[in-house]
Amino acid sequence: VLGNSAYKYLSVSYIQMIKSCLPIPTLFMTYLMGRENPTSMQVFLVGVICVGAMMASFGELHFSMIGFILQGCALCADVGRMLFLDQLTQEVKLDNLSTLYYMAPLSCGFIFIGFMIFEFSTFHGTYYTYKDPLGADPTLEIIEFYPWYFPLLLLANAMLAFVLNLSIVLLVTNVGIMGMTLAGILKDVLVVILSVF
Repeated sequence: VLGNSAYKYLSVSYIQMIKSCLPIPTLFMTYLMGRENPTSMQVFLVGVICVGAMMASFGELHFSMIGFILQGCALCADVGRMLFLDQLTQEVKLDNLSTLYYMAPLSCGFIFIGFMIFEFSTFHGTYYTYKDPLGADPTLEIIEFYPWYFPLLLLANAMLAFVLNLSIVLLVTNVGIMGMTLAGILKDVLVVILSVF
């Protein structure tokens, strides 16, 4: 919920740059919890990632402190999620679908709470309103309603989210938290490149 709220304030490419800092809190938390002992090479690579993300922050044209804080909190929540996921798959020995069986209802509940806090007041059956951009006619306001196929889009999104969560569980099970976090940087690079196009 926090990560999605950050999209209101920051560009997609900048959010992906911030997400590339995920190895930093992940490495720190896995070390504190005794899950991994980072090598000097891991610390060096995470430091390089951190410096690159800071350089990208200084170059951002549309920086928003609110969006940055929301995305930072989302990163911390993501680290917690991955640590609990790792514990479920490695120590409790739940298989992939059983893990999702327990995670999905909890995720739905927390997302519903976030929806009620952040989105419900603006959810009126319209998805876009805008006024005359030149200001020539202050009474002109165009309202576009959700299309008839909106429920189908939500269903398709839910199915993709299920597949995504299943693949995350498989990845954490097979390569661990740090491996998944570092592999996520490639995804972030691809998102930035695709957003350019």
